[in-house]
Amino acid sequence: MKDGKWWVSRGVLASGRDPSGELVDAAKEFGDDYTPMVFMTGDGHRTPAFEWATRGCFTGFFDEAIADNKVCCYVETFSDSVTADLVPVHFQPVYGNHKVFGWEPGVFRNIQSIIDWIVEWIPKIQIEDKAPDVNEIHYISREMYLVHNNGYLRLQGDRAMRCRDIVRARKGFPSDKVLLNQFLQFIKDYQRAAIVLRVDPAVHRVVGRTIQQRIDQYPDHVHLITCGDAHVKDLANPLYKFITPPPGVFGVADESKN
Repeated sequence: MKDGKWWVSRGVLASGRDPSGELVDAAKEFGDDYTPMVFMTGDGHRTPAFEWATRGCFTGFFDEAIADNKVCCYVETFSDSVTADLVPVHFQPVYGNHKVFGWEPGVFRNIQSIIDWIVEWIPKIQIEDKAPDVNEIHYISREMYLVHNNGYLRLQGDRAMRCRDIVRARKGFPSDKVLLNQFLQFIKDYQRAAIVLRVDPAVHRVVGRTIQQRIDQYPDHVHLITCGDAHVKDLANPLYKFITPPPGVFGVADESKN
């Protein structure tokens, strides 16, 4: 399926089958002067990513670009958390050239800490009948409000601060459990909202801008982007819609995580 300057086809890259014929047909559809130079796959939770780029018809496909220091890789982690093992051995020169970039928005550090806290506390509340103390509520409401101040989950952040104020005023959760049950429902709702947020257009706009800056900086490079498959699925606003390949090239997007 042609979608703007992208060729979108499930399994065209990461499934292990030979996609060469399909890519040739895609190139014809884009025109003789176009070539695939931007690749996005939904294998972002694999370590290493980009294994598809080392097998089948892609064996040797990127060799010249790697040797010429004309490859950029984008991985689903924070910019200061990029390590050599996130890309295959074949792509170690790209890492050595400092062109493996993390695209994860920094606010997701806070979101991940919130999700981890919620996962820990739901069974404590439901099964152990244990209530978070005032210090725990202060911690999690502060994390939620930091997310709020970054422009995300604002209603939930406001609700967290109101809950914090109530718990502080009562010096903990009352024994009748009404407030605790309300809080339990709130953190369940927050968890669902935080998971959905990862593929929200507002987040994709930020991620797309981060990647686009590098593409614009290196327009003659091959760009390999990896992310969780939910970012690439044919939703209303998949991530590739927020990224524009350079003039004269087109992108290939594959939601497959296999």
